[in-house]
Parts: sequence; C-alpha cells; structure tokens
Amino acid sequence: DGVFWPMAPAGRYVARGTLLGEVRDFHGALVQEVRAPAAGIVLVILSSPPVKAGETIATIAIPASR
Repeated sequence: DGVFWPMAPAGRYVARGTLLGEVRDFHGALVQEVRAPAAGIVLVILSSPPVKAGETIATIAIPASR
C-alpha cells in the first residue's frame, strides 16, 4: 500500500522495462518501481495516488504481430 506517482502518460508508447511510476509509502520512502511488463501503448494509468497491493496500476495495449 502507498502512494502512486505516475511517470508515463496515457497514449505513450513504452518499451518493455520502461518506468511507469513509483509507489512510495506515506513517509515518501520508495516501496516499488512499476515497470512495463511488455512493449506497447499505455491505455490507462492510475491517476489517484492511494494504491493497495495487487491493484491494477496501468493497462498496456500490446500491438499484434504482423
């Protein structure tokens, strides 16, 4: 649980491993970096700061292979 600080806006293409944001505790200490699990377009990213463990923080659209 903590406060989510987004760093990648919706609509941006991200590579796998791109930093999407950080979760910090209520004292400001880093709890976890949130990174893109795959390359794609950020469709949705959480904008309300409080988060709970296991909550969806972002949705990434993965383009289909051609």
